[in-house]
Amino acid sequence: MNKQEAKFILQAYRPGGEDAADPQFAEALEVARQTPELTQWLSEETALDEALGRKLQDTPVPEDLKEKILVSRKLIQVTPRWRQPAWLAAAASVALMLGLLVSLQSPAKPGQEFTDYRQSMIEFAQHRMDGLDYKSETIPDIRQWLANRSIHEGFVAPASLAGLPAKGCRLLQWNDQQVALICFSTDAGPVHLYVLDYNEMQGVPPSEQPDVRTLGDWQTTGWSQGGKVYLAASRGNSKLMRNLL
Repeated sequence: MNKQEAKFILQAYRPGGEDAADPQFAEALEVARQTPELTQWLSEETALDEALGRKLQDTPVPEDLKEKILVSRKLIQVTPRWRQPAWLAAAASVALMLGLLVSLQSPAKPGQEFTDYRQSMIEFAQHRMDGLDYKSETIPDIRQWLANRSIHEGFVAPASLAGLPAKGCRLLQWNDQQVALICFSTDAGPVHLYVLDYNEMQGVPPSEQPDVRTLGDWQTTGWSQGGKVYLAASRGNSKLMRNLL
């Protein structure tokens, strides 16, 4: 289960723990615990639900509410389905499809997995990078933190990055896979190094022929080595990105 699917499921989660025993909710909650931004979203949603629940409990129910509802049902005119405009049904279908596309992460196109992965990581860096899970200036400390979680502790940083001071790391998810993000400091700004298991990903360049590309104002370099997929990204470090390996 990926982050988007977990968020979609947790939108129906009831505060108070009534749903915690359900296997689907339990899996979604576990994904939320591993994803900082999803944890924060769930906390805010739960607080809002609880506040609304308290507000409803404090609101007195009118004695004549049932009669008013029954009367209003008699006054409401329902348009038969066969008389509804065709465009309305079409619009509803489009809205449903868009909702599903937004809620569930679409699989990458065949042969373009690395391209989609690169785009996803840059979008994360631009719009959702709000902090690190672990802060340290040394690679051995970061490697140990990852080893304690059995996640990409065997990553190999290029020599051009290994000599730079680190900032820390963060864990992400992409298409149900764990991604380790290691941040380095340079005078021109931070450099992000994303590490992902190869898993026969399509379109990944070898280390002998790294793929250097510019996405907006981000310079990126991608390659594979030792069963891992590496993606380095930075703004303002174009020379470093071109000569990374």
